[in-house]
Amino acid sequence: MQQDLGAALSYMTRELRRAGQWNGAANQGIWTNGNTAVQGNPFQDITIIGTSSDPKQPESGHEIRFSYEEDQAAPSTGTPQSKHRHGFRLEGGQLKALLGAAGWQAITNLEAITVTRFNVGSRQESLDLSKYCEKPCPTNEISTCPSQQLRHFDIAIAAQSTANPRVERHIQTSVRMLNDKIVGQCPK
Repeated sequence: MQQDLGAALSYMTRELRRAGQWNGAANQGIWTNGNTAVQGNPFQDITIIGTSSDPKQPESGHEIRFSYEEDQAAPSTGTPQSKHRHGFRLEGGQLKALLGAAGWQAITNLEAITVTRFNVGSRQESLDLSKYCEKPCPTNEISTCPSQQLRHFDIAIAAQSTANPRVERHIQTSVRMLNDKIVGQCPK
């Protein structure tokens, strides 16, 4: 049981770290001398479904969806297509993974374990990038200046043995995204 949960969590961790991979980043997503208006990463958004409506609470839910470009040698498509979409959710006692155009596939075996809880929470830190702008950001518009969001996701899974429901296991981890989210832009 512990191995099944560990394998599922390890797979989720690897996939979440790939979220936001964009093959066009080197050519279209870099500030260059005289070009402060770069294209934003079209693969950077991550959606957590089943979240609380309380803005004071950290975002958490029972499903997460994200996208990335898999083949780093291939030219970028520029926008997420169905083959780039990935995610995880709990459905009918099984953890399922969204595998692009192939759809949702089970990643846990319902004959061995029943997953009773799957929760994903997010938190982030923001780094100010305005000091790298040629022109200073207006103090009244600081929220529109560029910043780098360091994103973390906390995953918790609980399951019980299908053969003996009294046997329960819990596992959790924290995942640091490899592809940070850049928001805002330098003044023109």
